Amino acid sequence: MMREVSHSIRMAAQDGTLSLMDAAEIASEIGVSLARVEEMALREDVWPLRYVRNSPAMSPSDQLRLLDSEVAVAGCGGLGGYVGILLARLGVGRIVFIDPDQFEESNLNRQVLCTLDTLGMHKAVAASAAVSRINPAACVKTVTKCVEHAEEHIQRADVVVDCLDCVGSRLHLSEICKKAGIPLVHGAVNSGWGQVAVEMPESGVLRRIYPEAEESIAGTLDSCVLAFAVSAVASLQAGEVWKLIIGLPSDLHGRWVFLDLRECEFEMPAGF
Repeated sequence: MMREVSHSIRMAAQDGTLSLMDAAEIASEIGVSLARVEEMALREDVWPLRYVRNSPAMSPSDQLRLLDSEVAVAGCGGLGGYVGILLARLGVGRIVFIDPDQFEESNLNRQVLCTLDTLGMHKAVAASAAVSRINPAACVKTVTKCVEHAEEHIQRADVVVDCLDCVGSRLHLSEICKKAGIPLVHGAVNSGWGQVAVEMPESGVLRRIYPEAEESIAGTLDSCVLAFAVSAVASLQAGEVWKLIIGLPSDLHGRWVFLDLRECEFEMPAGF
């Protein structure tokens, strides 16, 4: 069967690329998944057309690492919606969306997946549906639970993204990741400011960002949050996930960066 897939890919990819239509046709005719066809194409040094603009920033082997990775996104509102979309476009193969909440009208100012049509919908459900429309080869999982009750889903991930708005839940997520040895990409937004950090299992960076916080803290950040700050922080988070998966170095491993988008300033605290 795999030889047949390989032959079909080579026949369809006369210019070194494989269109989504051709990939889907091969998958349907031979009875394999679209993801499997894309994987085999990359192993043949054939770029799925949907990813061709990722090159030369990524090699076929880099793209394969993304396709073979699983990322858990905790919180699917402001940050999580953008992060999920970006990961799907990059080509992450498996994405788990974790969020118990539903969209409400006050989310319309900043949460990209919140529309008039999705008001009242579970955020994790909307995120999964959006990713499936963008990248049908991606395997998505929807978990409409809080992180405290989603540990089994988090532990399977290669990278976890913190898109939460509650300090206590962030710290609980950090502990889950630390025990499982999984890197955690943290992001937070308030008004026109934001921050991003990469917590490696041994670094404990979130405890240093929130030194006075306890697990019992349940307060959420209900203050002003501007849409452009959300998308900027989410883009940085997605970039850090990308670097972790394909093995690129980052100055943020065990550190954090503060963004002031009003003044267009970025600061990495010294000695942190």
